Amino acid sequence: MTTPAAAIAAIVARARDAQRAVDGWTQAQVDTMVTAAGWAIVEPSRNRALAERAVQDTGLGNVPGSAERGIRAAVERGLPVVNATRVADGGVHAIYGGPGGVVTQRELGVIGAGHLSAAKARLLLMLLLASDSVDRFEDAVETLAGW
Repeated sequence: MTTPAAAIAAIVARARDAQRAVDGWTQAQVDTMVTAAGWAIVEPSRNRALAERAVQDTGLGNVPGSAERGIRAAVERGLPVVNATRVADGGVHAIYGGPGGVVTQRELGVIGAGHLSAAKARLLLMLLLASDSVDRFEDAVETLAGW
């Protein structure tokens, strides 16, 4: 089994090898490499895989477990609580449980915004609140997914 120190040493060694490989490149060559790397990351399937890996590795992407008490209180008072994303692509998916995880939030009664950004989810929620139709939020999200 690799120790953390050995894993870090291997990563540093690979980074130094990469630095040696581009040593002496012109700024134009470096710009081309960085642009290519950026586009490789932005490509949708890679972007999603990297985003999922980031959430899996860091635990980020969920609300802090300390927010559960407030969420529970709001839901118990009949207030709609919607979980939405701030990222451009990806959405909110019930994958992780535990403190702050979306699975746990759903168990508490949080409404999922699916693919909608936070701004779009907020507008939809306002429209549904105005028409006394908050219970149709997730149906509306599904309908909008096809647009």
